[in-house]
Amino acid sequence: MSSTTFPDRRGFLVRLAGLIILLFVVNSAAGLFSLRLASQRYARDMQTLNQLMETSDNARQAQVHFKNQVQEWKNVLLRGADPDDLAFYAAAMRREASGMRERLSVAREGMEELRLPEAGLVAPLLAEHDLILKAYEERLNLWGEDLAGQAGDVDHELRGIDRELNVNLDGLVNELLIRAAAMRLELSREFMARDATTTRVLVIGAGATTILLLIMLGLAVRRG
Repeated sequence: MSSTTFPDRRGFLVRLAGLIILLFVVNSAAGLFSLRLASQRYARDMQTLNQLMETSDNARQAQVHFKNQVQEWKNVLLRGADPDDLAFYAAAMRREASGMRERLSVAREGMEELRLPEAGLVAPLLAEHDLILKAYEERLNLWGEDLAGQAGDVDHELRGIDRELNVNLDGLVNELLIRAAAMRLELSREFMARDATTTRVLVIGAGATTILLLIMLGLAVRRG
């Protein structure tokens, strides 16, 4: 009886040990694979989020340039009595206007790459900005160095011309920031869910391995 039972039990233990080893290897491979997929997905999502944040920052910079442009125009009216000051502040106004258009165009490229519907808002904003800049330039060309003498009338004529564009730029920047905040929250939730799934796989595998190991140890004790 012993000559038959012990070899059978020994063979069973060997097979059980092999199963434990196989289960351990499969569990480890599954865990590593899940971690790799999660890491790759997280990297792609973070790249998208960073691009969205960069796009938002470009839109915000465009807004800052526009505010500076309006301020430089006010400096033209207030301090343009001196020809040198007029040339200085007019050049500063044009420089800020160019910076605004450049940053907004770059922001549009980012929105198009991300396939955001807000990209369609940029063309009307640039067209509106072009009208404002032309109004400034027309007054400069009309009055030249005498512009300061007409500053009151020009200011009254163009007062508030920038208000709608400033509000629209505010809206664009806010929309992009809201999108970025929502995406950051969603990524946090997805990361936690993927982490929980990976942990669950590892725990189940470790539990199954432990149960088989206990079975093998129990049989070994009984054999002894």
